[in-house]
Amino acid sequence: MGEVADVRHDVADLVDQVADLADEVPDISDDVADLTREVVDVARDVVDVNDEVPDLNREVRDFDDDVNALIDEVIDVIDATIHSTPPP
Repeated sequence: MGEVADVRHDVADLVDQVADLADEVPDISDDVADLTREVVDVARDVVDVNDEVPDLNREVRDFDDDVNALIDEVIDVIDATIHSTPPP
């Protein structure tokens, strides 16, 4: 009879553990829902940033073109100065 009582006790303990775990499920579900919302928010941010990349690339190319134009102007000024200065 002692073994049956032990098994019943073990089963009762397992039932309590299952009940405790079942109590945690709503909290875990809430956490999963919160994390899912955060993932969606981050994904939207990534899409927004990706949408900005072509414009930023265009701005960088335009800036690069402006810098190259300024370099060309400086070279022209230096070249003109060299050719307009009489030798000593």
